[in-house]
Amino acid sequence: MSDDLENLQRWVENKPLLGLPRRLPPAVPSSTKTDTVAQPFYFNVKSTGAAGVELWKNPANHADAAATVLTYSGKQVDFIPSLGLANQADKFNDYVRKISTFPGFVIENSQETGENVTSTNVDTMIGQIKNAYVGFATADLDGIVDSVEAMANSILNKSSKDSDKSLFSQDTISKTNNSTYITIFYATLQMHQDQQGKTTYIQQSYRIFRTLIRVNTTYLVTFADKLNSMIGDGDLDGWDQQGSSPTGNKLSCFEKQHKKAEREI
Repeated sequence: MSDDLENLQRWVENKPLLGLPRRLPPAVPSSTKTDTVAQPFYFNVKSTGAAGVELWKNPANHADAAATVLTYSGKQVDFIPSLGLANQADKFNDYVRKISTFPGFVIENSQETGENVTSTNVDTMIGQIKNAYVGFATADLDGIVDSVEAMANSILNKSSKDSDKSLFSQDTISKTNNSTYITIFYATLQMHQDQQGKTTYIQQSYRIFRTLIRVNTTYLVTFADKLNSMIGDGDLDGWDQQGSSPTGNKLSCFEKQHKKAEREI
């Protein structure tokens, strides 16, 4: 058995991979007390509806194949944002590590900003997060920023505590020059209430993490049969459903933005 195929088996079985250590994205400081708001996107590509071996063997279907790996990874580590905002952040690092070690993915870039502190104006924070996407995502930046703003609103609209820690996660799948890419963006936020305990926050501190992953087309085509038997199949819609945080009455802003966000450009 080749190392490539052996590593696929090891990845499925949650065992360390053979060969040199991979460069992994930076870990996110989080805990069970951190709320997670997630919303995946896919741009300039739509689901082909392919299934079985054809999902992996035909490069035209590799956006769906990438979504299948992301969905599988989430289930493997029990990171399923659709189940709720709570009890997800402590599993997020495992989710990112699982994605990053998939033998059919190649990490091309991974960065972390230092801590940033903003004042009452949440728009300042939104603008700085938007700037973090430039050069990484080929998606509609305005649509992404709408989502970030909506996720911030979802935290502001929920029952408040003295200090709210939140993890915002946005993933995109897109195609550029016949290659399929995954971008993983996540920001950790620390929001502080005013002295009267109102939901007007006086300060936000945050860190931004970003990772660009390229799908190894040759790997997926070469091991299409094994990938199909070991991982199965899925699509962009299934990944979206599993990876989107629920809304609920107090999170109507997120729901509103999520429904109007463009999915294809």
